[in-house]
Amino acid sequence: MALVSPSILSVPGPMRLEEAKRLLSLGADWLHLDVMDGRFVPAVSLPFEEALPLLEAAKEKADVHLMVENPREAIKAYVEAGAPRITFHLEACSEDESFSLLSFLREIKVKAGISLRPGTPIEALLPFLPLVDLVLVMSVEPGKGGQAFLPSALSRIAYLKKVREEKGLSFLIEVDGGIKEETARLAKDAGADVLVAGTYLALQEDAKSRIERLQEK
Repeated sequence: MALVSPSILSVPGPMRLEEAKRLLSLGADWLHLDVMDGRFVPAVSLPFEEALPLLEAAKEKADVHLMVENPREAIKAYVEAGAPRITFHLEACSEDESFSLLSFLREIKVKAGISLRPGTPIEALLPFLPLVDLVLVMSVEPGKGGQAFLPSALSRIAYLKKVREEKGLSFLIEVDGGIKEETARLAKDAGADVLVAGTYLALQEDAKSRIERLQEK
């Protein structure tokens, strides 16, 4: 069974908390929080004060995705707010800083995730894989909802699955961008464990059945 992590990026701000609670009540496994600072990516999304009630609603199901220029500062704030898992981008900091942040998260028992843009070679993640609980494969360019799924993500997912098996690692492979029933099947077949879905689930009347179809292995 795949895990489903709905993104509420496309939901108007005043409706986000209500929609987050609805999707969780309908069986969503996690809740994906897209945090953007307008510098690492052009868009701005979920300022910290707006994320807090969502973190409270999701609790252990919160899935924080930092698309920010200064991940250390953001990680500190979200750790203090009780986020159970936090993913940041490899491109946002140096190699030494990435090692430091991953080690910090693991030491304090917060699930540590790392991600990278579609154009960054997937091999760049190799040194970090023993330290991560989660790898987020972007199947769109980060920073904007509603984009089409990039087929190149499938080979990246398959590569991570192969490395995980060869090295005896246990990180989850999450995929984010353009996920609907057809692309979810392709991603799961390639090795994805967690599916982030935005417009396919948010504000949909049949969200429960859609979640269930995505969860099917």
